[in-house]
Amino acid sequence: MRLECTADNGDTISVVRSFDLGTVAAPTTGWASKTSAPFVGYVLDDVRDIYGSGGKAFPMADLSSGTFGNMITVERSGLTWRERDTSADVWIPRGMGDANGNGRLEILGHVVGKAVLFEAATPGGDPFATVIYADTLARNNGAGMADVNGDGREDVLMLSDSGCVVMTWRNNRFERLGIAVNPTPPAPGNATNRVDEISVAVGDLDGDGKTEVAFSDTDGDLVISEYNGTSFTTEYTHLAEGVGGSGYVVGADVDGDGRQEIVHGVPDDPNAGADREYGRQAWTYRMFRATAANTYEVAWTDHFTGVRYGIGYRNGWGAGDLDGQQGDEVAICVFPRLYVFSWKNGGMQPIWYKDDVVTPRFLTADFDNNGTAELGYGVTVPELGYMSGFAFSEYAVDASRLATPQGLRGAVVDNNTIVLSWMPVPDAAQYRVFRATADDGLFRVIDTVDVTTITIDTLQTTEAYRFRVSALPSSTSTLRESDRSSIVDIGIHPRIRPLRIEPDTLTSEQI
Repeated sequence: MRLECTADNGDTISVVRSFDLGTVAAPTTGWASKTSAPFVGYVLDDVRDIYGSGGKAFPMADLSSGTFGNMITVERSGLTWRERDTSADVWIPRGMGDANGNGRLEILGHVVGKAVLFEAATPGGDPFATVIYADTLARNNGAGMADVNGDGREDVLMLSDSGCVVMTWRNNRFERLGIAVNPTPPAPGNATNRVDEISVAVGDLDGDGKTEVAFSDTDGDLVISEYNGTSFTTEYTHLAEGVGGSGYVVGADVDGDGRQEIVHGVPDDPNAGADREYGRQAWTYRMFRATAANTYEVAWTDHFTGVRYGIGYRNGWGAGDLDGQQGDEVAICVFPRLYVFSWKNGGMQPIWYKDDVVTPRFLTADFDNNGTAELGYGVTVPELGYMSGFAFSEYAVDASRLATPQGLRGAVVDNNTIVLSWMPVPDAAQYRVFRATADDGLFRVIDTVDVTTITIDTLQTTEAYRFRVSALPSSTSTLRESDRSSIVDIGIHPRIRPLRIEPDTLTSEQI
């Protein structure tokens, strides 16, 4: 890297620094490019047979002009993509459902401070045919559709500066179910909280049989509120240090326990300071999960630097089952980069990295009907900045990695020696052995073997150790190293010798 500085008097100084960079932490292989699509849009990741034709369709806001355009439905039938219906005005899709239970599809649209609910006139007809609900004066932003009150129909969720407003269909009309208030303090210099990009997550997050709603605001605070059947009660808040956090909330069953976790992303201040300098453009993403009723923990935190912040459709998120295994994957666009994360061996691990991606929302659906969902995302060309196309990629389940070693176990031989063993992995040439101690908890490679057992005789008495193994391919294989196995914990201590052994007598009734 060459650094050059110029002083006010014109003097310059130039310095060259060399850096030895290792491989990227997130793999860039293991995914197959599937197809590209002839549309550019802000998509809603809810793919269904909208028209009853057997095709797979979704709504999107048209971005072909470089800014938000009208809402369009796009359908994939066989190998063909086609645009079906278009709204009369500019709207961003935020949800789909059947709030009034009449069997006709509804699409919730949003622009700044407004919400509108479109409905098809007939089942399978134009979903923008009629408007059955609109809120254009109260500064409520259409945010999503979900069944909050448990009546079997989707409710309409809208974000305002005060919190999350929920409208439900009853008494043959839309009525207010309640509001999940945002109790967090506003950003410095603001009298009230505000919302920017719009998203919510809804579900029984803590497993207590009641529905929670999760949302954020512009200074990055997270609010989780529970509906108790009559009103909303705040059960958890997380105060963030950044700003511009609203819109970066997604609910997904990441760890595969049957309940949604909340993934929340918060960028630094995107505004120029007094010296006309910008923040370091570092974003923080966290995953929150319930540990008990009304109790949550931060289960994962990661930081992304070098993010280019700007127009609202550059950065975003998505989630879905992309690898066919238990748990959902999380896709994050920190423009101009894409990362896909998966929960493996008790932690979040990156499973793919791609550059030149610009997308506020992703598509996760099995468009080609091969049993594996594709990931759809907006793409750009270097230094362009706006979305120039839409591409699809698929996790190569069978072609990317060796299988993960199973059955790892350890047996203590003496005060300094153990024997580890595990089941063989097809096509594995060697196995890499990792060890961690209580000193820093980091797993480090201690040996590589070509058999499924290893004797380790350098352990210290009273020390706690943790072990994992991974499978390695041969030098000519196209496969990659496997994921690391489950962890085995082993503690060694001096042999315990009994002081004395006394006989005991049991009656036949005690036996």
